[in-house]
Amino acid sequence: MAVNIEKKHFIFNIILSLSLISSNFCLPPLVLAQQGKFQDNTSIETLAELKGRLGIVNNLEKNDFVVFPIILDRETTVTIISDYEFRKLIEPVSHLLLAAYSNFKSNFKEIPKFKTVVRLMNEHKFFEYTGAPAWTNALFFRGEMIIPLGSKIDLENLERSVMHEFSHAVISALSDNKAPGWFDEG
Repeated sequence: MAVNIEKKHFIFNIILSLSLISSNFCLPPLVLAQQGKFQDNTSIETLAELKGRLGIVNNLEKNDFVVFPIILDRETTVTIISDYEFRKLIEPVSHLLLAAYSNFKSNFKEIPKFKTVVRLMNEHKFFEYTGAPAWTNALFFRGEMIIPLGSKIDLENLERSVMHEFSHAVISALSDNKAPGWFDEG
């Protein structure tokens, strides 16, 4: 079966984007986001607006979880749902998502609208909820990014997990949820 040039170009762009996001050839997205340096102007929510809402989240009384929606572009949203104990991670995760989306937009120009959820979850709840093997670092499962966290947080590993799982969300949107598993996972 012949693959037309547009499909080859599309596949090449996906592979290139995924490799650039996970490579050391550019500043880590969290650093770029913290500096307010995005590759385009697609994000509706500014860092200042995000900071204002984060101040409210960080001062909440103890609850079971925190729900924090982020508008990436028009009708594209990510909602972070965090166990209360991990609420301080909402800010760095928000920055990562804004930077990653900006990076994808600059590579693909147009990404179909999508909605997804990031769940920052206690690792014991995670394994009970997903039934995943003990070595699992994170999952893109039923349209959600689920990230298990323990008492000791490795921010570098969290950054890799968020970027990797967000890549799955974007690939799902670009392929209308039809990308084969071998392609989606590489």
